[in-house]
Amino acid sequence: PAPATGVLQLVNEEALLEAAVAHHCVIRMEHRIGDFVVRGTTLVSVSCEGELPSSLHTAVIEAHILNRTRTVEQDAAFGIRQIVDIALRALSPSMNDTTTAVLCINYLTDLLHHLAARHPESCFRLHEGRLRVVAPRPEFEEHLGLSFAQILANARDNGVLLERILWSIETIAGAAQTPTRRTALAALVDDVQDKLARQFEGNTRARLQRRATELLQRLNRSATAPDASPASAG
Repeated sequence: PAPATGVLQLVNEEALLEAAVAHHCVIRMEHRIGDFVVRGTTLVSVSCEGELPSSLHTAVIEAHILNRTRTVEQDAAFGIRQIVDIALRALSPSMNDTTTAVLCINYLTDLLHHLAARHPESCFRLHEGRLRVVAPRPEFEEHLGLSFAQILANARDNGVLLERILWSIETIAGAAQTPTRRTALAALVDDVQDKLARQFEGNTRARLQRRATELLQRLNRSATAPDASPASAG
């Protein structure tokens, strides 16, 4: 089905599942929450026998809400993006407001701690053991990168900020449900260490390097158990 133009704000996955079950088909979402959908492009792909009934087309369209702007209701990435934008403005040379940037990191940590504690959610929706809906969604690793990549790149030689990022990683790691998430956190520590090696010197560099090394060792030790990948059933 081809929708109007707009940002995909909300999707009623339960309604999609009900429609797929009723029409004995498989529905795959071609956009994630927060994506901009262009008029005339494919909203979902449907696999079923025979021609698609008009009732299925209507059900699919009604399960999606498009509007002019993103919202945080189902779009955690948008909330993260807003916080990161505030941090980047605070770190600009014209403002140089470390306090505000640290406050942003605090709130990002709270959000990521919550996301890290959640069990991985499968993109496959099943009904009575049969695949009915494929609903791609962002992984924790994407949210982590969105939260810190630009802040770290703009931290320059700000030791207070890097120390707070290390604190954030350590806090989030305590809730991380899977080795994959802890591996992503370890990779972020590597990025911090790289920045320390390139842009810092003296006591600040030595102190933060010690903390980063200890944190990395703990993360690497904990990233050995197999991931859990539970399926989501309707």
